[in-house]
Amino acid sequence: MDYSKPFCETNKITLGLAMVRPANPKGGLFFNPGGSDAGVIVAWEVALNLTNAFDGLLDFDLFVMDVRGTYSSNPLNVSLDLFAGIGGPYPTNQTEYDTVKNASAAVIQSWIDNSSPPGIIEHVGTREVVQDYEMVRRALGYEKINFLGASQGGFRASQYAATFPHRVGNFVMDASAPHGRSMYDQVQDSVAGMNRVMLRADAYCQNNASCPFHSEGKGSVVKAVKQIVDTAKQTPYLIPSCINSTTCSPYITDLDIRNGLQGALLGSPDFPFIFDAIDSTLGGDASAFISGPPTVDSVDSMPLLCNDYGWTFPVPKDKRIKSNQSLLMIAADFDASAPEEWTIFDWETAPNSVLAIRHGEDHVSFPLVDQPSTKLLNEFLNNGNLPSAQNSSQVTVYTHGMKVAPISDPYEVPTGPEAGDVDSGVVVEITF
Repeated sequence: MDYSKPFCETNKITLGLAMVRPANPKGGLFFNPGGSDAGVIVAWEVALNLTNAFDGLLDFDLFVMDVRGTYSSNPLNVSLDLFAGIGGPYPTNQTEYDTVKNASAAVIQSWIDNSSPPGIIEHVGTREVVQDYEMVRRALGYEKINFLGASQGGFRASQYAATFPHRVGNFVMDASAPHGRSMYDQVQDSVAGMNRVMLRADAYCQNNASCPFHSEGKGSVVKAVKQIVDTAKQTPYLIPSCINSTTCSPYITDLDIRNGLQGALLGSPDFPFIFDAIDSTLGGDASAFISGPPTVDSVDSMPLLCNDYGWTFPVPKDKRIKSNQSLLMIAADFDASAPEEWTIFDWETAPNSVLAIRHGEDHVSFPLVDQPSTKLLNEFLNNGNLPSAQNSSQVTVYTHGMKVAPISDPYEVPTGPEAGDVDSGVVVEITF
């Protein structure tokens, strides 16, 4: 549990690890899906042919671990009644801030009181997670290990590379969270990234006659969003089916709409669904913005990723990492979950690494198996060949010393499946 102390009955936890192993593996590959996402289940999806995301990586021993504090790896426990008290708008004055901070402190104390072994809550950070990965590598007998880190998994992969540089094989950080970037800058990046995806939604609408706002021209989606937010701010939308419900509120406020749109634009946005939700709300039916109960992921993420208020333990300084390894870093122009600025920031201190920018949307690129960026990723993981500098409508690759071009205009990059858009389940083979 605490790597600074000897292993004993009161200082141990159980980690859940799943492995998919070919008959003659070419090496070991760690995969971390990011966030507080379930890891072990990914290996089952691969083994049962429920995903094709790893089709180019099946010659490896694939190892996927639930990070400590989640799922099969010593899960933490918390009072959901207390957890429910930290929802609501961001504080705008000292009184509101104190209220949120006190509520957050109560939730954190609940984790401390309800999780076991005692003291575990202080040891669920990235510092410990990378040590867990190293223990797994040692136990499996690999001299070096390869790593595919998605989102927060890329943050963990880069921390592992910095902590155990002599164990680094081929490492890919796909839509990674940044090391050492100030929280202020991260917030500015996130706002810019969210706005870019909103403009991509508008561009998608202009390119698809089925969009209910298509005939209204450029900017129509943004205008419609502003209209429903302003309406809800004046008079919240009534949801009759929720009047006597214990699982939803009968009123949809402007905050509900903002939060709902934010959630819909993160990850892999389904633009047609978003358009229908906006259009229905304009017609008086805002049921698309009903908030459900918190998910396991959202609850788990609080102690692992999001303790902004009331954390009672010392916090290590988040330092910028300088890496001399040959790493591949991938980002997408229109990823609201991990803005492109974050990956560029990390690449600037990795002189031997290569940066690939995919021109399209979605958070994390490698599941888009037909994308050129994914084929570059597979080539590097399998053979150690970093891509050379190149530029196309779908991906731009930068090598050391090159200047990164401004982020693409949301209206100039083609929309549809080739950009990673969710588009009625259409699958398109992309020439590369």
